[in-house]
Amino acid sequence: MEENTKLNSRENITPVTQESVDDTLQRLIGGGEKKKELPAKPTVLIIDDNTILLRTVKEMLDKYYDVRIAISSEQAFKSFEIKIPDIILLDYEMPDMNGEETLKILRKDKLTKDIPVIFLTGSSDKKTVIKLLTLSPDGYVIKPPKKQLLLDHIKMVLYPEEYQIEKEKREEQERIERQHMHK
Repeated sequence: MEENTKLNSRENITPVTQESVDDTLQRLIGGGEKKKELPAKPTVLIIDDNTILLRTVKEMLDKYYDVRIAISSEQAFKSFEIKIPDIILLDYEMPDMNGEETLKILRKDKLTKDIPVIFLTGSSDKKTVIKLLTLSPDGYVIKPPKKQLLLDHIKMVLYPEEYQIEKEKREEQERIERQHMHK
């Protein structure tokens, strides 16, 4: 009976915090050490005036990247006060300020000049592609983008060595599969 009184006494109650729960769980399942934090996902900023495309591309990339969106270049520039992205997917043809003007502003600013930019364009005609390439973006993807193609372009820009190794492995696997088909 005396033990019951001690358990119900207010002086034995301590508030539970998220930190105390995390520490207790870590001790119980993690061998007593604090869990190492996973590296942060790279941040991708998508700038496009088409909200449906923004939502679609965001859903494609959310699993792999910290995805931010902006419906205009002006909104994107304001977002840099909060977070500088690791890479930008930029619509080439937008009202107000198009992709070409936006890229020129990005390249002139010391804070944003080194951010890789991949253009998103709805036009695949030769004249547009040539003009787009003269701006020296880090790549371009025709809209609507295919998920794997977009992921490959981003990875190729952010992690060129890792991308090359994976590409060589895929090509070798395809070569082996072709050989087995012809036997």
